[in-house]
Amino acid sequence: GGWGWMLGDEGSGFHVGKEAVRQMLHEYELAVLYGKDLPSIEPDNKTMRSQILTLFGVRTAPDLLPLIGSPDGVTVSTDSTSPSFASLMSLTREKRLSQLSPIVFQAAFPDSAKDGDSLAQNVLRVTSDAIAEQIQHLLESTDSPGSSSLHVKASSTILVFGGSLVGIPAYRNLIVDALKRRGHNFAGVEHIKDAADIGAFA
Repeated sequence: GGWGWMLGDEGSGFHVGKEAVRQMLHEYELAVLYGKDLPSIEPDNKTMRSQILTLFGVRTAPDLLPLIGSPDGVTVSTDSTSPSFASLMSLTREKRLSQLSPIVFQAAFPDSAKDGDSLAQNVLRVTSDAIAEQIQHLLESTDSPGSSSLHVKASSTILVFGGSLVGIPAYRNLIVDALKRRGHNFAGVEHIKDAADIGAFA
């Protein structure tokens, strides 16, 4: 991983934003296919879908396609009355998606005691699973232990996270749980807020 937003960056803010729009499109197409009400903006505007559609000033997920895919620096003609639309479209395509990440996390893990948005939670399950899959490549397989000197054993290893998104405990737990389902139980899990700072003073 780590090959940049076009080829990699699994589990990143860009991946979260891209997966959010992808799942919104999938949700919409299934509604069309099965003759259900088309998902749109809800009155309370609390769901991930509603907030993203409102941000772009559109009503349905397919309306996002020309906006998300518009080349960098190209003026888009639209009827949007969203006050944030102009600044949003001035961003690169990567940033248009990565800046959706806070919306997804807030909808999935609200501060209040109420249940989170199931669509947003599913987005984070997909992206956290992608991180777990990458980590798994570094670990000894339970089927063929010791297959490479580069592999490590999870049960005798501490999993250390660094970065902003994995600093969110609920997201970190999704990754750890995905690894456990694959048979990898780490001896411990840590999150480092600022690796450069710790390295400088170590």
